[in-house]
Amino acid sequence: MSGVPLSTLSSRLDSFFGVPSFGPNPSMSRFVPQAYARPGSGGLEGFETAFRSLFNGLMVRGSPTVHRAFAAAFPSVDVVQTFLSEAETGDLLFVHHAVDLRNGTPEGTPDGTWVDPEMAARPLAPQQREALRERGLSVYACHAPLDIHPEVSTSVAMVERLGGTTEARFFPYGPGTAGIVCRIPQLDWSEFLRRVAEQFHVPFLEKKGGSPPSVERIAVVGGCGDRVEEMVRAQGLGVDAYLTGELHLRWEGERGRSNFRDVERLARSSRMALVGCSHAASEHAVMETGVPGLFQREFGLKVRPIPEPVWWR
Repeated sequence: MSGVPLSTLSSRLDSFFGVPSFGPNPSMSRFVPQAYARPGSGGLEGFETAFRSLFNGLMVRGSPTVHRAFAAAFPSVDVVQTFLSEAETGDLLFVHHAVDLRNGTPEGTPDGTWVDPEMAARPLAPQQREALRERGLSVYACHAPLDIHPEVSTSVAMVERLGGTTEARFFPYGPGTAGIVCRIPQLDWSEFLRRVAEQFHVPFLEKKGGSPPSVERIAVVGGCGDRVEEMVRAQGLGVDAYLTGELHLRWEGERGRSNFRDVERLARSSRMALVGCSHAASEHAVMETGVPGLFQREFGLKVRPIPEPVWWR
């Protein structure tokens, strides 16, 4: 196979998602330096120069020709191990986040399992990072630009997964918006929950707020949609349900606990249903549809999506 030059692929992805013009990624510019400041992480040295200022784009440069791509929401130990076990020299891993993020889970104690925010962002495992280098494998990360892109985005993929039609956008994020208000084929409440769990391959959902008799208009936000003001905005738009990855970012500390209380307070008074399907699962949808379609159109490359073995993390 002739493959695609890595420089061409990286440049065209940068252009498609507007990576250089977006500037430093709002959250990854905090999480990536934090994760790689830990002893034994290997630091930021060895990553591409532009990545170290933008925290999007080509992160690990491998061999100069790409023959196949893989895609995942997070570069977790499990995901990278799967990539290493299947990849050949020059292959590329496209990830949404440049670090693995842990959000806590709704299970366990009555208000879930909480995470130390200082340990929430996790770097590539050192031995895996070295294996990527030795084998000439590449990693490309695209966080906020993928969340707000009008054609290929985390929320667009979620809407498509449910057969929805976009009516409006909300949830400001950087220079764009990450949320979509859409209309889906009408479902009764229990069937809607069953369909969401089925479409996003999750063993359970987190449910708060109301239980509408039927669901037709929904607000969708990939990832962590725990911004109360945007939940209120969605409610004002008259949606039946607010669907996101995480209703709560369960990070210990006053900020995390305060936001948790605010979401719970809204849920108690809301007729709108609040539904979470996990951060990782909500953002994996685009890795199964939008990203493979983009790579096929632009580069003639096949993409192998790599799911997390456990969605709620």
